[in-house]
Amino acid sequence: MMLFSIGLALRRLGGKRCEPLAEALPWLRRASLAAMIWAIGRPLSDSLMVSLLSPGTPEGRQWAITVDMLDIGTALMLTVAAYATVWALEAGLEAQRDLERFV
Repeated sequence: MMLFSIGLALRRLGGKRCEPLAEALPWLRRASLAAMIWAIGRPLSDSLMVSLLSPGTPEGRQWAITVDMLDIGTALMLTVAAYATVWALEAGLEAQRDLERFV
C-alpha cells in the first residue's frame, strides 16, 4: 500500500493538472499512514514467524517475542516526520487558497 500510494502521488505530480501538489498530498498522507502501520506491524509478524518456526529448533515449540526498539523507533520517527511534512504542506496550500480568495 505504501509503494502504491507513493506511485500514485508521483503520477499526480508528473501530470498536467491545475494543482498537482494538492492532488498528490492525500496519497502521500496515505503512504505515511501505511508506513506507520508497517513500522508497528513488522515486529508482530516477526514474532509470529519465529513462534511458528520454533518447532523445528532443538529447543522445540516456544513463544518468541522479537522487538527491536531501535528499528521501531527509527521507522516511527521517519513516518511521523513524513506525516508532519504532508500536514504542513496541506496547511500552506489552504492558507494560499484563503489568501487568493481574500485578494
